[in-house]
Amino acid sequence: MLHFFEIQKMLVSSLEEFLSRKIRALQNRFRLLRDSIGYPTTKFPNESAKNSESHPYPDVLQLVWNKSDTDLLELTTALCETKAIRSSSGKFNKKQLLQTFEKLFHHTVKGAGSKLTRARDRKTETAVFMEELKTAFSDYVSRKDNDLGSRRN
Repeated sequence: MLHFFEIQKMLVSSLEEFLSRKIRALQNRFRLLRDSIGYPTTKFPNESAKNSESHPYPDVLQLVWNKSDTDLLELTTALCETKAIRSSSGKFNKKQLLQTFEKLFHHTVKGAGSKLTRARDRKTETAVFMEELKTAFSDYVSRKDNDLGSRRN
């Protein structure tokens, strides 16, 4: 009878070791996937804070959205409608693009549909953020032209 319990104990120990290796392998695969697409780090149980907080690409910026939800919706809608961005895995829709930008900027847009409808229903200018971007780029070009002109003189 003692022999049976020893075998059972060995089996349980072997199974525990096997499962631990599989869990570590899955955690490593998850980290590689997460890091390849720039998702924020996630702590796994029994990991030290130092290991889970460090980013494998220290020169990659952690971006934060500083404008309004409506501005982000204008941007993602314009990019999607102009087909300025494509997915390496095939087709995508505006919702998927917005979700990608939400992850990129660590920002959640609540009530996207109603906010986009309100933006569409504006009386004066429907694309306020797009106009702001256009003005900012035009100002940049003018500054660079002025800088170039002043260097020539």
